[in-house]
Amino acid sequence: KKKEAIRIYWKTLDEWAEEILDWARENGKLEPILTFEIRESGMMFAELPKRDLTRIFKKLEKEGKGEVIKSEEGDITFKINLNY
Repeated sequence: KKKEAIRIYWKTLDEWAEEILDWARENGKLEPILTFEIRESGMMFAELPKRDLTRIFKKLEKEGKGEVIKSEEGDITFKINLNY
């Protein structure tokens, strides 16, 4: 049998994206943000699945708010564009 899962969020991915950007600005994250930094932030978005973080980072990149950087190991980081 095929199983399906559903996730219900009380915030949209757009809202999570803004929270991540606000957190990064408040904490002076000028270098690429590593996934483990998000996990260790203690913020509500720290529990988002990696797949959702990737979607958020790609959306922010498309909006010109930063750049997604993939490591050789396949991990992703996000560098905020300070000029937006």
